[in-house]
Amino acid sequence: MPFKRPLGERAVNQSAPTFIRPLQDRRVIVGQSVTLECQIDGYPDPVIKWLKDGQNVTQCPDYEMIQEGKKHALVIKCAQGADAGRFTIQAMNAAGIKQSTCMLIVGPAPTPIPGGSGSMSVAPSPGPPQTPVGPSAPFFIKELRHQPHKQGEKAVLEARVVGVPIPQVEWLKDGKSLNNYRLNVEYDPQTGICALTIPQMFNEDIGEYTIKAVNNLGTAQTSAQLVSSKEKKVQGA
Repeated sequence: MPFKRPLGERAVNQSAPTFIRPLQDRRVIVGQSVTLECQIDGYPDPVIKWLKDGQNVTQCPDYEMIQEGKKHALVIKCAQGADAGRFTIQAMNAAGIKQSTCMLIVGPAPTPIPGGSGSMSVAPSPGPPQTPVGPSAPFFIKELRHQPHKQGEKAVLEARVVGVPIPQVEWLKDGKSLNNYRLNVEYDPQTGICALTIPQMFNEDIGEYTIKAVNNLGTAQTSAQLVSSKEKKVQGA
């Protein structure tokens, strides 16, 4: 709906929103607090809307929106994997509309490698370079995590990938294309969530699992291991 100009207000006094400081990509660990902030100028004062992956989250109770003069911020007090994604702030007034976008990457906390000593851990991979709003090579904002192999139990390996154009994904086991009718593979191109489910684990499922994402701008992959309980006991002895 177009803005109505108050009577007597001259168009010459108006200025479209301008980002003095745009949003910046951020990477945090699960459980940490993170603030996405920018500075916006414009007259009349712009109306602000926040979006996550294209959905309006301005009224979302999980996020706190702060405005102090020209500064606008979205605060997440305890980031979780579901918070990862593309955040956009839209600023609109009678003179125009502008927006700024950033990527929030939420990495897992360091986790022990099954079968390793108690002091060994895997730290999250370094964050990718700043992601453009336009086309970008794939990268994983949620990576696979190592899991213990428990005979007869269920296991789920899950990751989340982003990229423009939307990447194609492929699962590998020990470096070879995964071809096992018992395993269920799911991929939602819109959210980027990729999941591999093993309904009931057997010894043949032990190994390294990799998911590879590809688009015309590049390739990315993440890997995790299913390690048997017996191997864990021997290595930890």
